[in-house]
Amino acid sequence: MLRLPGPPVDILLPLAAGGAVAVLHVGWVAATRRWLDCLAAFVAGTFVLAQLDARWCTQPAFRRQFVMLSAVIGTVLLAEATARVVLIYLLLVDVMAVVSTALHVGALGLLACWLLWYRGRRQRELFAAWGAVRR
Repeated sequence: MLRLPGPPVDILLPLAAGGAVAVLHVGWVAATRRWLDCLAAFVAGTFVLAQLDARWCTQPAFRRQFVMLSAVIGTVLLAEATARVVLIYLLLVDVMAVVSTALHVGALGLLACWLLWYRGRRQRELFAAWGAVRR
């Protein structure tokens, strides 16, 4: 069993660095919305893109929710990347190969659960506000 330094570490470190790159990408999306704009235009057309831009400009709650989602996704990805880098130096390489996969699946599962919870909470708030307006 190898401990650092060793050739397998050269493979594991870039995987952890990939998480850091993903965090930078999420931050860039939150700051510029350009990637989201391109995706919306490609998937749904320019009409939906115009609607998203209008909501961004006129609805502070929409902006706040977008920034919150980006911040949480970025934080989870950054925590995963940091944990991978630390564990690469603490664990044996063959153990880290298994732990790395479990860590990634766990982080994505945690993120998916939080996103579903947050979406449900936001929908309940919107339905409650909509019901109060109709009364």
